[in-house]
Formats: sequence, structure tokens, C-alpha cells
Amino acid sequence: MGHENSGVKIMKAKSSYRKLVSIAELAEFLGVSTRTVQRLKLAGVIRPYQVTPTCPRYDLDEVLDQLTDERQAKYEQ
Repeated sequence: MGHENSGVKIMKAKSSYRKLVSIAELAEFLGVSTRTVQRLKLAGVIRPYQVTPTCPRYDLDEVLDQLTDERQAKYEQ
């Protein structure tokens, strides 16, 4: 018995796995200081996940998207 194709496309969902990193790890990845990461957070450019009240973590993919959006918005003005 064969599998019939009904014309429905089945797409794999994007992985729900997130690579969450600390402020220090994000700073090292971006090549900036931890203070620069804190300034970007305070300015609302990047948004952390609060794992605990004193433990912010950043998703690397989301941070790169947020920084790209910020850069594009700056140049569109």
C-alpha cells in the first residue's frame, strides 16, 4: 500500500530549542563589553529572558534579529 500525496505540503517546524546565553557570553559573541550589552538592553534594542529576577539570558538568534532590525530602522530615517 503506497502513500498518496494529497497536495498538502508538510513543513518541519522550526526547532523550539533556544541557545540562551549570559550577558558575558553575549558580549564575547558580539565582540563588545558587558556594559554595551547592558546599554542595549536599557535602550530597548535587545530583550532578555528573565530566567530568575537576577538572571537575564539572551537568545542569540533573537539578539541578531533585533540588532539587524535596529540597524535597518536607523538607516531608513
